[in-house]
Amino acid sequence: MGFKRRVYHLTFADPSWNGLEVDARGASLDQAIELERLLNLGPALADPANETERKTYYGLLASLLIDWNLVDDEIDLDGMPTGREIPVPCNEEQLRKEDFVMVSQITRAWLRAVITVAPPLPTSSNSGEQDLPGQFELMEAASLSQTS
Repeated sequence: MGFKRRVYHLTFADPSWNGLEVDARGASLDQAIELERLLNLGPALADPANETERKTYYGLLASLLIDWNLVDDEIDLDGMPTGREIPVPCNEEQLRKEDFVMVSQITRAWLRAVITVAPPLPTSSNSGEQDLPGQFELMEAASLSQTS
């Protein structure tokens, strides 16, 4: 039996997203850097001239997401809620339709999950090589704690 890649259960820094559950897969370092770069475009991502970047952003994020617990109210043929909830698809097309604040929070939670480095071992430890100063510093803390 082989080893399966890790699934990340994303957690959100903003308590207003409590209850949203998102499972995602890891990615290469290059993909993580690209996703952060695209997210950091901020409002420029909405510029019509940046359609290529937007498409890349949504496509990359969708390729990383496995599932979520997002639901909508079911609507009958008369446009009235039925009282039942239906799952919202977790795909690129749906991501493009969602509130960008939510999408960006999912992206930030994913970045926090996959680019977390364990704190260094105590200096008295002899359990292996010491990390080089600054190793794995991929992004400033501010870029992870931004809120939209």
